[in-house]
Parts: sequence; C-alpha cells; structure tokens
Amino acid sequence: TYTTQGNHNDTLQSVSGCDSIVVTQLTVNGVFTSNNLQTICQGSAYTFNGHFYSTQGNYNDTLQTVSGCDSIIVTQLTVNSVFTSNNPQTICQGSAYTFNGHIYTTQGNHNDTLQTVSGCDSIVVTQLTVNILASINGNITSDSLSNTIPIKHANVLLFNADTSGGIPPTQTTTVDVNGNYTFTNVANGNYKIQVVADKAIYHATVMKTYYSNAFLWDSAQVVHTNCGTNATANIVARYLVPLLPVVSTSTISGIIVADASFVGKTEIQGDPIPGV
Repeated sequence: TYTTQGNHNDTLQSVSGCDSIVVTQLTVNGVFTSNNLQTICQGSAYTFNGHFYSTQGNYNDTLQTVSGCDSIIVTQLTVNSVFTSNNPQTICQGSAYTFNGHIYTTQGNHNDTLQTVSGCDSIVVTQLTVNILASINGNITSDSLSNTIPIKHANVLLFNADTSGGIPPTQTTTVDVNGNYTFTNVANGNYKIQVVADKAIYHATVMKTYYSNAFLWDSAQVVHTNCGTNATANIVARYLVPLLPVVSTSTISGIIVADASFVGKTEIQGDPIPGV
C-alpha cells in the first residue's frame, strides 16, 4: 500500500524465474479545503450545492476537482438578527404623525421597515393613539342677589388667549336653563372665556364678564386644554340683576253717566259726567 508520492519498486518473478521489477510512479493529488464566508438575515436562507442553510454555523460540502479528488467547501454562515422596536406616539384628533415618509392619522399599529448597518430589516412598530379633542364646560351664575342664581340667558364666547385680544372668537355657545355651557372639539391651546348676558333680560352696567370674574381681557384667567381631557371653568357674572317681568298693557274705554240717585245732579240722567 502506497500513500506517498514517489517511485515505489516491486520485484516480481517472470515465468522464467527471473526478477521482474515494477516501478510504481505514484502522484498524490491534494484534497482542497476552502472557506466560504456568507451572511444572511434572520428568516432567510443560503443555498449551496443543493443544500439550504438558515442557522448560523459551519457547513461542509464535498465536491470533486478536475483530477477527481475531493474539494471541501466550508460555508461559514453568519445570521444577522432582524430587529423590531416599538414607537409609541399620541396625537390629537385631526392631527397626523409622520414617520419614514409615511403619514398616519388613525389609531393602531403601523409598521415601517428600515435597514440596519448589516443590511437586515429593522421593523419599527408605531403604536399610535388618537385622542379626541378637548372640551371646556362650566356653570355661569350671578352673585348680585342674596342667593346665587344661574344665568339662563347669555352667550358664551371662547377666545384664543395667545392672539391679540383673542378676536375673533373660536367658538360661541349658549347656556342652558341651569346656566351650564359646553365647548367641544377644542384644540390644544390657551383660551379665555367671556359671558355676554342678554340685555333684554338682565340689568347691569357691565354685561360682559371673563372667566376668573374679570371685566377686562388682560385680567381674565387662561384655560389650558389638552386633547383627551376636559377643562372646567365656572364663571360668576357680577352685578347682573334680572329685570322685573314686563306686564303688557291694553286700553279699556267707556262712559261714566249719571243715574237717578245722583244727588245734586245738574246733568240729566244718562248724560256723561265730566271731570271724573
């Protein structure tokens, strides 16, 4: 048995009994091993020589060289992770959240696929919460009488406190029979509230009162709103006194005349009596 390259002599005998020397000239071709470095992303697969590899590690594939010897390919497979991260966000109704060039306005989970430095997916899950717009409510009363009474006849105006004088109002509403008012769908911001009483119902030198019992814009208290929340602003409208009910008038006409019992009469019975 010969395993090394070179000449190897074997002495045999011919039929005549003489030596027959056989020189074996042995060539040993090499078996080649080569590395095959590969990288894939999690969830993918690498295919080589009809084999599919999806987990990280070393995999040997045996091929043949042109000389008929083995050629071993060692696939050194690296599997990079696919990352998933959460991106919780909150917006107000009517607004939008923008990420990776996408505009989201509805509540729910929204997936964006980016790439890591290794070229694999990085999935960002935007968990979007959409809050309804804020509301402002309160009660309007007058303290001009011995007992505080609700203002039933008035307009309530909502102004943007960050603008000069707040003009124009962003919303206008009225009060109910209990003096309650409500503003809905109020965007995030700073506001001042004014009550304007009905001049036909109330008597006062000042018909307008701001929240915080102020008569002037600069003295009014600011109400802050955030979507998804309710703000309360009760207003005491000072010096408002309900007018007394107006009684309607009518005309009654007739004639006063003398009768037979009229003593000292100078008029004939049945004549009109003047001056009474």
